[in-house]
Amino acid sequence: MTSLHASPHAPARPASLTAASLLAIGVPVVVIGLTVAACVSMMSWIGGVADGTATRDDGTAFTQAKRESAEAVSPYVLGSFAAVLAVFALLSVLWIVLGLQLRKGSSGARTTLAVFAVLWLLFGLLGAAGGALLLSRVDSYFHDAYTMSIPASLQPLGYAHATVVIVGMIAFLILAYLPASSAYVKATTIARRA
Repeated sequence: MTSLHASPHAPARPASLTAASLLAIGVPVVVIGLTVAACVSMMSWIGGVADGTATRDDGTAFTQAKRESAEAVSPYVLGSFAAVLAVFALLSVLWIVLGLQLRKGSSGARTTLAVFAVLWLLFGLLGAAGGALLLSRVDSYFHDAYTMSIPASLQPLGYAHATVVIVGMIAFLILAYLPASSAYVKATTIARRA
Protein backbone atom coordinates (compact mmCIF):
# COMPACT_ATOMS: atom_id res chain seq x y z
CA MET A 1 0.00 0.00 0.00
CA THR A 2 1.41 3.37 -0.95
CA SER A 3 1.48 6.34 1.35
CA LEU A 4 -0.47 9.35 0.17
CA HIS A 5 2.38 11.64 1.15
CA ALA A 6 4.86 9.66 -0.98
CA SER A 7 2.85 10.29 -4.12
CA PRO A 8 4.06 13.30 -6.12
CA HIS A 9 0.46 13.94 -7.25
CA ALA A 10 -1.06 13.97 -3.77
CA PRO A 11 -2.51 17.34 -2.85
CA ALA A 12 -1.32 19.10 0.27
CA ARG A 13 -3.84 19.10 3.10
CA PRO A 14 -5.86 22.30 2.71
CA ALA A 15 -6.07 24.82 5.53
CA SER A 16 -9.86 24.40 5.54
CA LEU A 17 -9.58 20.74 6.50
CA THR A 18 -6.95 21.50 9.14
CA ALA A 19 -9.26 24.18 10.58
CA ALA A 20 -12.23 21.77 10.54
CA SER A 21 -10.22 19.15 12.41
CA LEU A 22 -9.09 21.76 14.95
CA LEU A 23 -12.74 22.72 15.49
CA ALA A 24 -13.62 19.03 15.96
CA ILE A 25 -10.99 18.90 18.69
CA GLY A 26 -11.38 22.37 20.20
CA VAL A 27 -15.14 22.88 20.44
CA PRO A 28 -15.73 19.86 22.74
CA VAL A 29 -12.86 20.95 25.00
CA VAL A 30 -14.27 24.49 25.28
CA VAL A 31 -17.78 23.12 25.97
CA ILE A 32 -16.42 20.95 28.79
CA GLY A 33 -14.67 24.01 30.23
CA LEU A 34 -17.89 26.06 30.13
CA THR A 35 -19.82 23.19 31.72
CA VAL A 36 -17.26 22.92 34.52
CA ALA A 37 -17.53 26.69 35.07
CA ALA A 38 -21.33 26.41 35.32
CA CYS A 39 -20.96 23.52 37.77
CA VAL A 40 -18.53 25.47 39.95
CA SER A 41 -20.84 28.50 39.90
CA MET A 42 -23.91 26.45 40.82
CA MET A 43 -22.16 24.44 43.53
CA SER A 44 -20.68 27.62 45.02
CA TRP A 45 -24.13 29.17 45.10
CA ILE A 46 -25.72 26.11 46.73
CA GLY A 47 -22.82 25.91 49.18
CA GLY A 48 -23.30 29.58 50.08
CA VAL A 49 -26.96 28.98 50.85
CA ALA A 50 -26.12 25.85 52.86
CA ASP A 51 -23.38 27.45 54.98
CA GLY A 52 -25.22 30.74 55.46
CA THR A 53 -22.77 32.98 53.58
CA ALA A 54 -25.29 33.68 50.79
CA THR A 55 -28.25 35.93 51.52
CA ARG A 56 -31.59 36.59 49.96
CA ASP A 57 -32.01 39.39 47.43
CA ASP A 58 -33.17 41.67 50.24
CA GLY A 59 -30.01 40.93 52.29
CA THR A 60 -31.64 38.75 54.95
CA ALA A 61 -30.25 35.36 55.94
CA PHE A 62 -31.86 32.11 54.90
CA THR A 63 -33.81 30.11 57.46
CA GLN A 64 -32.23 26.99 58.89
CA ALA A 65 -34.74 24.87 56.93
CA LYS A 66 -33.66 26.47 53.62
CA ARG A 67 -30.02 25.98 54.52
CA GLU A 68 -30.65 22.30 55.29
CA SER A 69 -32.58 21.90 52.01
CA ALA A 70 -29.66 23.35 50.07
CA GLU A 71 -27.27 21.02 51.85
CA ALA A 72 -29.51 18.03 51.12
CA VAL A 73 -29.86 18.82 47.39
CA SER A 74 -26.16 19.54 46.89
CA PRO A 75 -25.05 15.91 46.24
CA TYR A 76 -27.82 15.44 43.66
CA VAL A 77 -26.88 18.60 41.78
CA LEU A 78 -23.22 17.60 41.87
CA GLY A 79 -24.15 14.09 40.69
CA SER A 80 -26.15 15.55 37.81
CA PHE A 81 -23.25 17.73 36.73
CA ALA A 82 -20.86 14.77 37.06
CA ALA A 83 -23.11 12.66 34.82
CA VAL A 84 -23.34 15.43 32.21
CA LEU A 85 -19.57 15.92 32.31
CA ALA A 86 -18.98 12.17 31.95
CA VAL A 87 -21.18 12.05 28.84
CA PHE A 88 -19.49 15.18 27.45
CA ALA A 89 -16.06 13.64 28.14
CA LEU A 90 -16.94 10.42 26.31
CA LEU A 91 -18.37 12.29 23.35
CA SER A 92 -15.37 14.62 23.36
CA VAL A 93 -12.98 11.69 23.12
CA LEU A 94 -14.96 10.47 20.11
CA TRP A 95 -14.89 13.95 18.55
CA ILE A 96 -11.14 14.25 19.13
CA VAL A 97 -10.35 10.82 17.69
CA LEU A 98 -12.53 11.48 14.64
CA GLY A 99 -11.06 15.00 14.33
CA LEU A 100 -7.58 13.49 14.14
CA GLN A 101 -8.79 11.01 11.52
CA LEU A 102 -10.37 13.86 9.57
CA ARG A 103 -7.01 15.63 9.57
CA LYS A 104 -5.64 12.58 7.73
CA GLY A 105 -8.42 12.87 5.15
CA SER A 106 -10.77 10.16 6.41
CA SER A 107 -14.07 10.24 4.55
CA GLY A 108 -15.79 8.17 7.25
CA ALA A 109 -14.63 10.53 9.99
CA ARG A 110 -15.86 13.54 8.01
CA THR A 111 -19.28 11.97 7.44
CA THR A 112 -19.65 10.86 11.06
CA LEU A 113 -18.58 14.25 12.37
CA ALA A 114 -20.96 15.98 9.96
CA VAL A 115 -23.89 13.97 11.33
CA PHE A 116 -22.78 14.73 14.90
CA ALA A 117 -22.30 18.41 14.01
CA VAL A 118 -25.82 18.73 12.61
CA LEU A 119 -27.27 17.08 15.71
CA TRP A 120 -25.16 19.23 18.03
CA LEU A 121 -26.14 22.33 16.06
CA LEU A 122 -29.82 21.50 16.47
CA PHE A 123 -29.36 20.93 20.22
CA GLY A 124 -27.39 24.18 20.41
CA LEU A 125 -30.16 26.12 18.70
CA LEU A 126 -32.80 24.56 20.94
CA GLY A 127 -30.61 25.18 23.98
CA ALA A 128 -30.08 28.82 23.08
CA ALA A 129 -33.78 29.46 22.69
CA GLY A 130 -35.11 27.19 25.41
CA GLY A 131 -32.22 27.68 27.83
CA ALA A 132 -32.74 31.43 28.10
CA LEU A 133 -36.45 30.93 28.74
CA LEU A 134 -35.83 28.14 31.25
CA LEU A 135 -33.20 30.13 33.19
CA SER A 136 -35.52 33.14 33.25
CA ARG A 137 -38.37 31.04 34.64
CA VAL A 138 -36.15 29.30 37.20
CA ASP A 139 -34.81 32.67 38.32
CA SER A 140 -38.36 34.04 38.61
CA TYR A 141 -39.40 31.00 40.64
CA PHE A 142 -36.49 31.37 43.05
CA HIS A 143 -37.08 35.10 43.33
CA ASP A 144 -40.80 34.67 44.05
CA ALA A 145 -40.53 31.60 46.28
CA TYR A 146 -37.31 32.32 48.15
CA THR A 147 -36.52 35.99 47.49
CA MET A 148 -33.26 34.97 45.85
CA SER A 149 -31.78 34.79 42.36
CA ILE A 150 -29.85 32.03 40.65
CA PRO A 151 -26.16 32.73 40.08
CA ALA A 152 -25.74 35.61 37.65
CA SER A 153 -22.95 33.75 35.85
CA LEU A 154 -25.24 30.96 34.61
CA GLN A 155 -26.89 33.01 31.88
CA PRO A 156 -23.67 34.30 30.24
CA LEU A 157 -22.15 30.82 30.55
CA GLY A 158 -25.23 29.38 28.84
CA TYR A 159 -25.01 31.95 26.04
CA ALA A 160 -21.29 31.28 25.64
CA HIS A 161 -21.96 27.53 25.47
CA ALA A 162 -24.67 27.98 22.82
CA THR A 163 -22.54 30.41 20.82
CA VAL A 164 -19.52 28.10 20.80
CA VAL A 165 -21.68 25.18 19.68
CA ILE A 166 -23.67 27.06 17.03
CA VAL A 167 -20.77 28.99 15.51
CA GLY A 168 -18.37 26.07 15.88
CA MET A 169 -20.66 23.54 14.20
CA ILE A 170 -21.62 25.85 11.33
CA ALA A 171 -17.95 26.67 10.74
CA PHE A 172 -17.02 22.98 10.97
CA LEU A 173 -19.63 21.95 8.40
CA ILE A 174 -18.60 24.69 5.98
CA LEU A 175 -14.87 24.05 6.32
CA ALA A 176 -15.14 20.26 6.16
CA TYR A 177 -17.11 20.41 2.91
CA LEU A 178 -15.36 23.21 1.03
CA PRO A 179 -14.19 22.07 -2.41
CA ALA A 180 -10.53 21.95 -1.32
CA SER A 181 -11.41 19.78 1.69
CA SER A 182 -13.56 17.49 -0.43
CA ALA A 183 -10.81 17.14 -3.04
CA TYR A 184 -8.29 16.19 -0.36
CA VAL A 185 -10.63 13.64 1.25
CA LYS A 186 -11.34 12.15 -2.18
CA ALA A 187 -7.62 11.99 -3.02
CA THR A 188 -6.78 10.28 0.28
CA THR A 189 -9.59 7.78 -0.19
CA ILE A 190 -8.32 6.92 -3.69
CA ALA A 191 -4.73 6.68 -2.43
CA ARG A 192 -5.75 4.32 0.38
CA ARG A 193 -7.54 2.03 -2.06
CA ALA A 194 -4.61 1.96 -4.48
